[in-house]
Amino acid sequence: MNKKILLLCLFFTVTVICQNKRDHFIHDTIVNLNANLANNYNEDNFNKLLNSIEKLEKNYNTYEPEFRYHLLLQNAYKLNKIDFFKNQLSILVEKYGFDVAYMSENESYYNAIMKGDLSFWFKEMYLEKHFIWLKNNFEKQIDLRKLNSLHEKDQLINTYSLSLDVRAKHDSIQHKKDRELISIYSMRNAGELYTITQKYNAIPTGKTFALVQNQYAIIESHNLQLEDNYDRYYMLFFEYYKKAYLGNEITYTIFSNFDFNSYVHKKKQKFGLITKQNVLESYLTDKDKICPDVIPIEDLEFSKKIKKEFKWY
Repeated sequence: MNKKILLLCLFFTVTVICQNKRDHFIHDTIVNLNANLANNYNEDNFNKLLNSIEKLEKNYNTYEPEFRYHLLLQNAYKLNKIDFFKNQLSILVEKYGFDVAYMSENESYYNAIMKGDLSFWFKEMYLEKHFIWLKNNFEKQIDLRKLNSLHEKDQLINTYSLSLDVRAKHDSIQHKKDRELISIYSMRNAGELYTITQKYNAIPTGKTFALVQNQYAIIESHNLQLEDNYDRYYMLFFEYYKKAYLGNEITYTIFSNFDFNSYVHKKKQKFGLITKQNVLESYLTDKDKICPDVIPIEDLEFSKKIKKEFKWY
């Protein structure tokens, strides 16, 4: 999965029935402005996106490291907004643990900061600011490395899975065993994420832990897509996602993903966030198509309680 698709997995999802005020602003404003910038690349659209992120930060008294890193940093460099670029990268290094070791070398600014016209500035800044981050977060280094490695581990499983589908001529029994093995290894990745989450009593986000440059959102998605792993993943992580959501660290995306995959596996949803209009037709049975809008809710009282607590409307 490429980085653009992964970014969508992290922040954005299908239109859902309920969101809170912050979600609505992100979805209706920031997402749209980011799309406008991609389609019409100019400084005016960049400034509109920046202003919307700054407004979000002001309204919720926070700094949005993921938005700053994924939506602004590369665009600022490509638009030659060098002073802004330097300021943002300095903050991400000092406060949020941006690490050269986790760069992909595909960043628009990679050559410039490593061996080009910004290299002298970057080396001086990085040695100073990274030391400050290390001084305050020394114990997080191994866990940050583990989090950054989860994406690659998942891709190995995904490559193996695709190879089996294309090359191996297995019967239904062997195919079932293949799926079981993939589920086991996918849950092991989730187990690494859970161990770190438990250790810090929080799902690791840029706000609570550090900036994870190689996002682990695909670990979430693949485990939810696997029927054998869905319930266990939900049981392990729901309370942590709830805590992060109430702390304005994440958006509603993970909860709509829970609902979508619950529908795929069980023909029911947990939160009441989606209708069948959000579901690809290939997932709908003939019986489903009779009543195209209604997806049953597993526990209506639980759904009502969560919607009230999350201020979804």
